[in-house]
Amino acid sequence: MINKLFPINPRNRQYFKPTPIIEEQGYGETSNNHLNTYWKVNHDGHMWLAEFCVRGAGDRRVFKASSEAEQWAKGFAYTKAKPWGGF
Repeated sequence: MINKLFPINPRNRQYFKPTPIIEEQGYGETSNNHLNTYWKVNHDGHMWLAEFCVRGAGDRRVFKASSEAEQWAKGFAYTKAKPWGGF
């Protein structure tokens, strides 16, 4: 059955990696071993948004400095993904 609003067949779902990060806005890293496993840091002009996701579950926080944001996101992503063999 095809959805009437969006012509997408639910049986043909495709899972994509997170969208690539533009260097001007931020940076990050995606795991080669698992889908939906990444960390990234984005800049909105005055604050830094750190985000990590391990196999679809993650968290976000806002920081004033990019180094603090990177340290937090990297630390949590690597710690949570290590038992699964990520990164």
